[in-house]
Amino acid sequence: MVTLFLRQSENGKQVLLSFPATTLTEKADVAATLETLKSMSKTVTIHGAASEVMNLGLYLSGVDLATDGEVDRINQLAERLEHMSEVDCDKFAGMLDANSISGTKDILQLTGRLDDYVILPGCGSAQSIGKYLVGCGAFPVPEKLIGYINYDAVGIEFCDAHGGAACSRGFVMRKEGLPKAVLDDLHTSKQTYEMTLVCVAAGR
Repeated sequence: MVTLFLRQSENGKQVLLSFPATTLTEKADVAATLETLKSMSKTVTIHGAASEVMNLGLYLSGVDLATDGEVDRINQLAERLEHMSEVDCDKFAGMLDANSISGTKDILQLTGRLDDYVILPGCGSAQSIGKYLVGCGAFPVPEKLIGYINYDAVGIEFCDAHGGAACSRGFVMRKEGLPKAVLDDLHTSKQTYEMTLVCVAAGR
């Protein structure tokens, strides 16, 4: 669910509007609220939002719901977010920060590209990214030089080349162009995690 924070006027009381609106009653409530707000002002500006994607409000803030198509796009966005897992919601937050976003069209388009991105687990800084790269073999280093590695420099150079942004689970990057060692490690980690879930579910 996405809950928008609106105001009746610049200094008016806050109005909340929740999406997706799927039933006839919900759609009628949204339409009635918007009509009330538009009767007071030509614009109905979003001041923030709450959803499973923690930073979504930053990218919806300033959107004018009175503009043609915006309500439909917000509704469609909310429906797509409802089908995302917690991991995907966290990944999507990183994807938003890693891209140039200028409105709901960009956000909607990005929801269809989840599979194009990966999360480097536990990586929240250049140093941690550098350590991850060395650990998975993407940045081969002779054993005798391990103690002399500048992990910050390795991580910074990698991020400069591939972009990306941090999320609560690690660092989000586009899958395209990543070293095979990174992709192999992420694939192995995913398989191990899924097997663990199966074993737990089976009570082993």
